[in-house]
Amino acid sequence: MVDHDGIHTIAISTNQYIKPKTVEDIIPPLQKFTKRDLLEIFGQPQKRTLNCYTNLSSESLYRAPLSHPLNDLVCYITIPSDDGQPEWNTKNVLWADGSAEKLIKDYELKESKNFYRTIPVFVMDSDKFGKYTFIGWWKYTSLKVIEPFSDELMEMMKLKESTGAYSKYGKSEKKWKKSCSGRWVKLGFVQVKEKFLKGISELKNGEGGEYVLKVGRLNEELKVLREYESGGWKVKNGSR
Repeated sequence: MVDHDGIHTIAISTNQYIKPKTVEDIIPPLQKFTKRDLLEIFGQPQKRTLNCYTNLSSESLYRAPLSHPLNDLVCYITIPSDDGQPEWNTKNVLWADGSAEKLIKDYELKESKNFYRTIPVFVMDSDKFGKYTFIGWWKYTSLKVIEPFSDELMEMMKLKESTGAYSKYGKSEKKWKKSCSGRWVKLGFVQVKEKFLKGISELKNGEGGEYVLKVGRLNEELKVLREYESGGWKVKNGSR
């Protein structure tokens, strides 16, 4: 229409219904996954916090299973409930002991294959029903070594026990000594928010294992994974 000044304007009908935005429109629903889901997505089982590429073939009665050629690379991370990692929610820091020496060695390399690489992270639901919530793509960018039986390690262990991470009875003396006799590390994380990254639900039939290497720009490792999964990878003890 044209008003009295000759200016064109657009009339908006007051009868037009505009659907109000819901909470789901503004904040997408959380993506939750079971251990089976994670196995189907990444082709790698959920066994610990830092889940590396793993050989899925059954163990032989006569020889040890062959190791995966990428078993030093983390594929995805599953964080236990708040009790298991008491510094995650406040500082985005994870504690690790079993893989500490491997992480220290990798961190000292000039071109680390794990640090500063984009990795999907999940947190276990506090209801203990075995579901993991996807909380985005992250990188671990720092590492702090905690020496055996140091004051800092003892404080860490006391904090972990005080949250109820172990059991209502706490750790036995034997388990305390074992936990404190080796080096631990603290891993510091930052979140990655690039829009090009796929959602976890978009990854099917083991595609996630390859996709993690793609976004991490580990092209040679991607070739190794494809060759290994096709049955063409050779190892010292013979064919896979």
